[in-house]
Formats: sequence, structure tokens, C-alpha cells
Amino acid sequence: MRKKLILILTMLIVTTGCVNVQNASVEKITDEILKSKFVIYNHNNKGFKYYLPNGMTVSYKDEYNEIIKSNGYTYYLYVDLVRYFAGESLDYNEEDAYLSSVFTNDDKKGIINVYYKEKNSYLVNVEYNYAKVEVYVKKQDINEAIANALTITTTIKYNKSIIENMIGKDLSSVEEEVNVFEIKDDSSSLLQIDDTYQEDEKYDSEVIR
Repeated sequence: MRKKLILILTMLIVTTGCVNVQNASVEKITDEILKSKFVIYNHNNKGFKYYLPNGMTVSYKDEYNEIIKSNGYTYYLYVDLVRYFAGESLDYNEEDAYLSSVFTNDDKKGIINVYYKEKNSYLVNVEYNYAKVEVYVKKQDINEAIANALTITTTIKYNKSIIENMIGKDLSSVEEEVNVFEIKDDSSSLLQIDDTYQEDEKYDSEVIR
């Protein structure tokens, strides 16, 4: 129990800014989050659940996508239930970007890409565990965005039986609808949902105090 508590506190330190995340390397942030083995969930969707970091709120969700707000930024979460259900392996290679880092956890690979857009705007893109998180941030907030995105993607746990009922056996027709992992280095890769729509739901991101 003591070991589990230490791991939980490690995750909270990284994701809530109790250490200087801004000055930490991306590799250090990634390592701390991956080795925490975080197992507490405080947000549920139909076919999956995950830990939503402190200070983040979900403003919209459907079966495959969510819009998450934090500190004036809008994070877009996509989950590829089709590839998860099919058991398709995913591989990544470093890209020509402002920052690109491939990591491995439990024999699964993921990638962190940061693209310079214009002025002080950077697109942070984190992919792991059949999920992708994208957010535009200022340079000084890149590390915090990476920590938030990694926390979400690495803690996602899928419910295979529910997903099977959702998408059925005909994977080919569904894959055309939800092929959200086609990366494009522009804003068109972001979730096209009218931000004026706000789902009246609030999630407690402070289940651990």
C-alpha cells in the first residue's frame, strides 16, 4: 500500500507542477509518468476510462472524441477503437519537427511530436495506446501540455466487450468513419466540433488529495 501511495504521489507531482515541469526534459517527464503505473480512474466514456489530471475538465464527448479544457487551452482527445478492437500494432518513428520523441512502455510504442506553427504557437501531439491528444500552446507551456497528454493516454483502459457491441464485427465500414490517426501538420487534424456546444457535465479531477 505504501509503495502504491508513493507512485500516486509521483504522478501528482509531475502533473500538478509541484516540481519544475517547465525545466524538466521531455524524456524525464515521460519516464516519471510511465514508471508511476497509475491505476486510479476518475473519468469514464462509453468504451474506455482514464485519469483526468487535476484542473482539466471535459466539455464535450462522444464515443471516439473528447474536448478537454485546461488553463485557457483546448485539448482534443481521439481514441481509435477500431484499431484497438482489431489488435492492430502501431509503430512510430521520429519526425522532422520542433521536437520529436519516441518512447516504449510495456512493449508498446508511443510518440511525442511538437510542431512550430507561427509566432508563439506550437502544436503538441501525443500518441500512445490507440489514443491521440492534440493541443495548441505557447512555448512556455509545452512541457505541461505533454505531461497532461501523457497522463491521459497512458492511463486509458478500454472495455473490449462494450467496444465490440459498439462497432460490431464490420470493422471496414467503421474504420472509414473514425480514421482520426491520419496525421496532418495543420489545424485540419484537430477535431472539427463547434466549440459553442458545451455538454453540461463536470468531472471531479481531484479524487486524490
